Amino acid sequence: MAASAKVVNKQVKFTLTFRRLPKKVIKQVKSSPQSPTYLLLDNCAFRLVERVGDNIPRYAILSHTWGPDSDEVTFKDITKGRGKSKPGYHKLTFCSKQAAKDGIEFFWVDTCCIDKTSSAELTEAINSMFKWYQKADRCYALLSDVSTGSSASEITPEVWGSKFQSSRWFKRGWTLQELLAPVFVDFFSQDGEWIGDKTSLLQAVHDATRIPAQALQGGALSQFSTDERMSWTEGRETTREEDRAYSLLGVFDIHMPLIYGEGQQKAFARLRRGIEVSRRVQSLIKPPWTVPFRRDDDFVNRDSLDKVCRICAQPAGRASLVGLGGIGKSQIAIEYAYRVRDQSPAKWVFWVHAGTRARFEDEFRRIAEAIKMNGWDDPKVNVLRLVRNWLCNESNGKWTMVVDNADDADVFFNNTSQSRSGSSSDQQKLTGSYSSIIEVDPMDEEDALILLEKKLGSPVARDEAVQLVHTLDSIPLALTQAAVFIRQRAPRMSVLRYVQKVRKSDQHQARLLEKDVGDSRRDGRASHSIIATWQISFEHIRKHMPTAARLLSLMSMFDRQGIPESPLEGKYTVDGDGDISFDDDIHTLSSFSLIKMNTDGREFEMHQLVQFSTKKWLELRNELEEWKGMYAALMDASYPVGRHENWPVCRALFPHAQVMLHSQPKDAAMLQAWASVLFKASWYASEVGQYNEALGLGSTALLVRESVLGAEHITTMDSLDSLGEVLNQQGRMSNLASTYRKQGQWRKAEELEIKVGEVRTRVLGEEHLATLTSKANLASTYREQGRWKEAEELQAQVIKTQEIVLGKEHPSTLNSMAGLTMTYMNQMRWENAEELGMQVLKTRETVLGKEHPSTLLSIGDLAVIYREQGRWKEAEQLQVQVTDAQKIVLGQTHHSTLNSMSSLALTYKEQGHLYKAEQLEQQVMQTRKTILGNAHPDTLTSMNNLAFVLKAQNRIAEAVVLLDECLVLGKPVFGSEHPYILSSAEALYQWVQECKVEDHQTQG
Repeated sequence: MAASAKVVNKQVKFTLTFRRLPKKVIKQVKSSPQSPTYLLLDNCAFRLVERVGDNIPRYAILSHTWGPDSDEVTFKDITKGRGKSKPGYHKLTFCSKQAAKDGIEFFWVDTCCIDKTSSAELTEAINSMFKWYQKADRCYALLSDVSTGSSASEITPEVWGSKFQSSRWFKRGWTLQELLAPVFVDFFSQDGEWIGDKTSLLQAVHDATRIPAQALQGGALSQFSTDERMSWTEGRETTREEDRAYSLLGVFDIHMPLIYGEGQQKAFARLRRGIEVSRRVQSLIKPPWTVPFRRDDDFVNRDSLDKVCRICAQPAGRASLVGLGGIGKSQIAIEYAYRVRDQSPAKWVFWVHAGTRARFEDEFRRIAEAIKMNGWDDPKVNVLRLVRNWLCNESNGKWTMVVDNADDADVFFNNTSQSRSGSSSDQQKLTGSYSSIIEVDPMDEEDALILLEKKLGSPVARDEAVQLVHTLDSIPLALTQAAVFIRQRAPRMSVLRYVQKVRKSDQHQARLLEKDVGDSRRDGRASHSIIATWQISFEHIRKHMPTAARLLSLMSMFDRQGIPESPLEGKYTVDGDGDISFDDDIHTLSSFSLIKMNTDGREFEMHQLVQFSTKKWLELRNELEEWKGMYAALMDASYPVGRHENWPVCRALFPHAQVMLHSQPKDAAMLQAWASVLFKASWYASEVGQYNEALGLGSTALLVRESVLGAEHITTMDSLDSLGEVLNQQGRMSNLASTYRKQGQWRKAEELEIKVGEVRTRVLGEEHLATLTSKANLASTYREQGRWKEAEELQAQVIKTQEIVLGKEHPSTLNSMAGLTMTYMNQMRWENAEELGMQVLKTRETVLGKEHPSTLLSIGDLAVIYREQGRWKEAEQLQVQVTDAQKIVLGQTHHSTLNSMSSLALTYKEQGHLYKAEQLEQQVMQTRKTILGNAHPDTLTSMNNLAFVLKAQNRIAEAVVLLDECLVLGKPVFGSEHPYILSSAEALYQWVQECKVEDHQTQG
């Protein structure tokens, strides 16, 4: 950094002497293919300097269009100390001077840093070119056919705009990767005047190339299809026809030998074969990486990171990073994750957001999906337990997990394997040892100055930099935001002027900080600094880019992590905004470090203090209610109902629906949309078994609808009916059964369903679909309670009306008929059940298809009927068919699949295949315990069935113990008078008596 300051403060005289690289050294460098080799030009001497391995200094790189070969300075010219008279020599002097201005000592130019007389070196260079551009500090794109005028003041869009977009640079094949690979690309005119960079000229570059903004902004190229990436080269030309294909090697991350003379067609054919082979290989390799953020090239090493590396290098190493908001904990964790990958490419590295339980579970589900764990696609699977079991399995290999924003370890974690390593932000309880807690303090002055200079991209007077560092208390997030703002506004904004601006904003910051930020770990120093920099950036954006400010206002309403792209686009602008680009607004917010994109550019997140500052600012401006209402309307339009086909969208938006519980709008019209979102989120939560969340969301939606619309409004009844279903399902869960006597939650569900049915009958009429749905739900509750006659009478009544109103083939009618079939089965009226069940099956096959989940359920019901009639072979054949189909359609751990497997086990038992029955029922029982818990009714059913299998094997003592445990757990769930409990109690009594007889005979 001292050298950079020297370049700025003094006029540097470049000694244009050339030194030939010793042949021995060149040979040694070229013969080390295992280490990356860089031949760089030294700024001050224009001599080649070799760098091998990881010892690569900062360097700039030139992108240009070639003139005639005889005009360009070559590798041989450099090594022999000649070439000053060539027209291309000015490119070297330009690159050297610009690198010096940027404080960079070395630079790279393709004309003279590659020995093109060596086919081996040329092949290596072309295959490595993309990475060389990618790792460069700056890329200077010199546009030889664009003039900006005689002075910097004339550099305006009007002057260079059309020439810029039509430049020959955008038509050359090799410049495609030179545009995509580097993080920073600066465009210069033929006179060496700076036009702009890839960030400020994003729209112009997009218009010139038609390359998506996400790709231009550094998004993973793998997210774009092969055909789309191929299309980016259309209209581009290369001197040699094969280079049309070779220039795409880096874009597709392909390595292949060069065969000049083979022709363009064969070169592209080889390229496409390489792409296909790479795709197949990648499909066979487990994805070892889920970190959603790019590495920060400006990261400044800190003692805290060294401590993390030291602690987590130990077996079962765990470290907890704790400290102020914005202090750099997440950046340390990101850098650590990348270092782990660099050192151990085969190790799994997982990144988990833990801001809320919903977000935490969703992150674990993503891990399960990435690894394709058994049961990952079952929405009702206990994904936390599923992933935990995988992590504890030593055979799956080593892994590292970073848990970000983990504030409540008791909620999120059980003990994991002691043979792995992990790093966590914001949570002391994870480590289990005080020595593993790492306090992250503000940066020391020197580190803060280094970070500031890196983020500014150029040297700065030390006294000015020190003032800014002290003003912002060495908080990394605040320094980053300040540097971005200064850089965006240079030269009109300097470090000193920014310091003055911060100090003037104290009064407004005090207003923002009147209320607690909501995080006891943060102190006023960090909050003050971050809010100060936020305020300056936000007010600038609001003045000059108002749509970006509106977008940030809307984004602040979401859960701050995992903000999806799809609901935002086009939903925040107002009349008069003109033709606004969503990508431009996202780029603006990202450039000012107000939001952060994940690696694919489709999700965003913001720091907690940025979100707090934005919402507090809106509140002080009396705009918060407007945005609450807009968010409610947006979510209502985006959040679908909780049917099976909508579950992926529901799951992605669920955390953003949950945060709405804490942001209730005041406007009555917006309250309706707000309650609608909660209602649909509750529906989804109930469908996937998250009953506690469903109850909280559904109850709130019901209260609001009753208050705003009235107790008998149709949507209020929808909420009441839905809540009844949640309580019905909860009544089948052991953790709530102890709270309610006997059939507790079922009784509550019954009361709600009766109330809803009465109101719907009075308001909507006997034949309305909603009224019939209420009656059908009530009948299901009767059946679950063992009140089969009442269930049968109500079901028959509902079916009769549905056949008239909806028709015999309507799905609701068929569902009611299937419910009546089950009631017949409960009463062991097998002939009635078979006749009705066969009718439902045939109709469902015709209307819904043979592999629809409802059709498969009907086949399973028919199989049970066959088994109970002694038609065991027919039953087994159907059950095997259904189980195989359900594993494909629903997943191996879906409750319907497990029901079919359990039923098949009973069929094996009836045929005397006791070993097969025991093995299958054991598998089902263990899966249900894992997913549902020990006292869930489905788990209890498996315990009961397995006990009978053990009894059939004459293992009476084991059977007695298991059935007794089943009854102890089952009585609070079903009630002592439930038919299931009574029949099991009778069997247990008989078995105990048999045990006593056996004991007596043994003793006699």
